[in-house]
Amino acid sequence: ATGETSHLNEVRDRVGLPLYGSPEYPTSLYGTVALAIEHERQIEFALEFHRFFDLKRTDRAIDVMKASSKKSEFDANRLYLPIPQAVLDQNPNLIKQNAGY
Repeated sequence: ATGETSHLNEVRDRVGLPLYGSPEYPTSLYGTVALAIEHERQIEFALEFHRFFDLKRTDRAIDVMKASSKKSEFDANRLYLPIPQAVLDQNPNLIKQNAGY
């Protein structure tokens, strides 16, 4: 294992899980090492609110959130946090509040 795979396997080995690329955890399960790492981060940081930002960073947030949210519509307005009012007050002609706020 090299590069990304070795780091992924280091995390999995630490807790006694099958290594990426083994028969119990085949490379075809997620398609790419990046998706396997994303899944590992989802599990490792389950209650720490990293998943949303990982999805934003990989430009997959809207697709994944729409697929997993059955009760509410998820659109681009939900990707951004509000700009603090103090920042808006300091720059009234330069900055507009993010859509949805």
